Amino acid sequence: MNEQQEEKSIIQRIAEQRNNLFLSSMIARKVIKLSQKVIPGTTKSPLSEKYWRDIITQANEVYPSLEKKFSEFNMTLADLRYCYLVLFHLDTISEAILLNIQPDSVNKRRQRVRQKLGIIGEELDLYTYIINMM
Repeated sequence: MNEQQEEKSIIQRIAEQRNNLFLSSMIARKVIKLSQKVIPGTTKSPLSEKYWRDIITQANEVYPSLEKKFSEFNMTLADLRYCYLVLFHLDTISEAILLNIQPDSVNKRRQRVRQKLGIIGEELDLYTYIINMM
């Protein structure tokens, strides 16, 4: 293995370890559990302000440069929260449940965030882009 391949392999292993650390956290387990069930008749997201603070805190601990990177883009609070939600690598239905919006609205939000991050037209998915930002 040459030096470049070894470096790439190390970077990939670090990314996998960060991802595992993030997804094994208490808040991640709670979020994933909440994303799996629809609560009939609810009018708000199952993610309270405390959950959002915990998500952002945990993400910033695991990915220290993330907050600084996100601040470089002109995003609304909803867009920023969606970027943090992307770290869970959930499907559209699960994201819709957590945000208490329709799946079509999740797709529109994803597209808007991709535009703000400058990844229009690229085949790179949002999760991969965010993970590679760091």
